[in-house]
Amino acid sequence: MNAPRRHLLTGAAAVAFLGTLPLAGLAAGSPAIPDPLLDLIRACRAGNDAYNALRHPNDAAITLTYGPPYAALSHAPAATTRTGAVEALRFLCEELEHTHLDAAPIVIAAALAYFDGEAA
Repeated sequence: MNAPRRHLLTGAAAVAFLGTLPLAGLAAGSPAIPDPLLDLIRACRAGNDAYNALRHPNDAAITLTYGPPYAALSHAPAATTRTGAVEALRFLCEELEHTHLDAAPIVIAAALAYFDGEAA
């Protein structure tokens, strides 16, 4: 039996995954501000796309696709850009339409951290 699509990894796997994320917008010569939350949201979307593209997904496919980035959501870093904050909130709106996401409050807090800093 396949695991639910939104089965999450926890603990060390999630923290380890955070260290593998590229920094958003760091193209050569780009003055863009790195945003690890935006990178994480992009990794979640890419993992979803990879899983959904599989002809016969199974439990092992989760750890190769969306599992690690979704697990990392439970340790979501604060957004450092408006784009990252907005994308995180947009991602949650999309996800919460069809599934429960335990990390939702953590991701919301990570997105709001940007707006809290902007208002200060």
